[in-house]
Amino acid sequence: MAEFFPAEPDEIWPEGAARPANEPELVFRKCLEAALSDTPWIVIQNLVVQAPDRVGSREIDFLVIDPERGMVVIEVKGGNYRWVPELGWSRRVGDEERIDRGGVVKQARTAMFHLVKTLAGRMLHD
Repeated sequence: MAEFFPAEPDEIWPEGAARPANEPELVFRKCLEAALSDTPWIVIQNLVVQAPDRVGSREIDFLVIDPERGMVVIEVKGGNYRWVPELGWSRRVGDEERIDRGGVVKQARTAMFHLVKTLAGRMLHD
């Protein structure tokens, strides 16, 4: 059975909100729990990693670790976040289309880079 950290996820309720701000992550976690129920994997949710240059930090929504094959970072987006060939990654907020130049792939890759660099620095090798 996969082991999840934290064992019970926190719900983030902004003032006056009708639903948790992290609802997409909570829904995705339930899917992971069901899909990984018969694996010896480790899943860490909302892992904050210090940037290697010590300027800023990155949050990894889900770090899934398979002891035999390695790890993968999963970035969860909710709402109407989408890929449109003409715009790239974007989301509609009201009447405005907000373009995300980096995109979800870059966000996950950058977070993984920071984690690997941090771990490598602690283990004293690249």
